[in-house]
Amino acid sequence: MGSIDNITNKFYDIVFKLFKIKSVLSFKYVSNLTLIGDLFQKLTILEKERDQLFTELEKREQTWSKLMLVMFDWAWITNKDGKYSYISPRAEEIYGFKNGDIVGKMPHEFLTDEYKEDAIKTEQYLIESRKPLYNYVTDSYDSQGHKIRTTTNCTPLFGSDGGYIGHVGVEKILNIDKE
Repeated sequence: MGSIDNITNKFYDIVFKLFKIKSVLSFKYVSNLTLIGDLFQKLTILEKERDQLFTELEKREQTWSKLMLVMFDWAWITNKDGKYSYISPRAEEIYGFKNGDIVGKMPHEFLTDEYKEDAIKTEQYLIESRKPLYNYVTDSYDSQGHKIRTTTNCTPLFGSDGGYIGHVGVEKILNIDKE
């Protein structure tokens, strides 16, 4: 998951900066030991807080992964370009596509022609309105060309700057037409 990688990278950046600060302080300001001691103490507290946050992040990632394995429906995340960036393992069982066949593609690429245009308009509306979507019914095709009817619940995601960064959603299978 991209956001977890970003957070992990930020943690490593913090660690690097903390060690860099410690190194610079220990060489440049040896004469003011009280100041250095106070800074080391504050840096140590920051390191402990960082470690606690990292531990919490790992727990959340494990919980998410376990949920995706036991959930009957399939979950997904799209990026700011509207392309799948994550799909749960259940999607492969339902659609027969490998993860790499879905990630990087847009959801409407798998829909029947009847639903494509409306899905594109609906996605744009969700971004502009900032509202979630509930029970949106569509038909798509599996890897064998069988029609699958699903209902989608999703919500747009926005970054700390308010900019659109993607969607997160869950699809429930209503029926699979194997004829």
